[in-house]
Amino acid sequence: MTTAVRRGLLLAGSVALGALVVSLRGGAARVARTPASGPADRATLVAMARLEPRGRVVRVSAAIDDVVARVLVAEGDEVAAGQPLAELRSRPIRETDYDAAKLKVARAALQPMDAEAQTSQLHIAEAELDDARGDVKRQTDLRNEGLASGRNVEEAQLRLRRAEEGVARAQTVLRQLRDGAVLAGREADVDVRGAAARLEQTIVRAPSAGTVLRLLVRPGERAGAQPILELGATRQMYAVAEVPAADIRLVKAGQRARFSSNALADPIDGEVEQVGLMISKNDIFGEDAGNARTRVFEVRVRLDDNGRALAYTNLDGQVQIFVVPTP
Repeated sequence: MTTAVRRGLLLAGSVALGALVVSLRGGAARVARTPASGPADRATLVAMARLEPRGRVVRVSAAIDDVVARVLVAEGDEVAAGQPLAELRSRPIRETDYDAAKLKVARAALQPMDAEAQTSQLHIAEAELDDARGDVKRQTDLRNEGLASGRNVEEAQLRLRRAEEGVARAQTVLRQLRDGAVLAGREADVDVRGAAARLEQTIVRAPSAGTVLRLLVRPGERAGAQPILELGATRQMYAVAEVPAADIRLVKAGQRARFSSNALADPIDGEVEQVGLMISKNDIFGEDAGNARTRVFEVRVRLDDNGRALAYTNLDGQVQIFVVPTP
């Protein structure tokens, strides 16, 4: 092999080795520039959601099993806490019971007058007792002086015993009348409170302020087996998102979020207010039935523009939660 050939082979080898080193360095650079992918690097998180009023939807029921006589509100009405919503059929009967209980109170208030009358009788018996004691003393003195017989003394003593028994009997009757008046007054008060409570049960009242979302029972239908209406505090609406359990660590109160649905012309922005503490199965599936039985946490997003959401309670959609602040 000539020297020229030998030099050519060495030059070719050096070029190939240099190309291999450059190739390896370039590959290493490309690997180094490839970011590690994972949930911690996600800028947003998307979850199925539905719209709810503050405090959720309240299903208002009657306290007793009865028939609805009148419904006093209509769907869409704003009601205050404690406002009557419906009246039950048993109300006239309960009103009669309440009036009868008040009469018992009036009757119990008259019983102290019987005690006053008995007090007068006691005073008379006590006066007779004093007179009988004095007569015994007089008859005893006269007998000692020989001016009266022993029979007169015995009759005076008998009258004294009868007077003492009369006073004791009058005292017993007076105690009974006084104690009876106190018990009758208490019993009448208890009856009035019970009658008033039963009367109040015939009126269904709003447990809190809100909007009547839907009437579930009409006059003539029984109210005990089902709620009468659904009520919601729609002055503040929320998007309730179902975040998969594997992603809940990315969600924090105060993060910005956005609710969207095909029923809305534009998305509604909001802020994460509460992250649920209990895992459960999802109940919002959207169009993908394969999402069933996903383990999720509820995340409540307070919406900024309440006016566009208050008419869409239970509307399904999606919530996009901004995991990291957007630039």
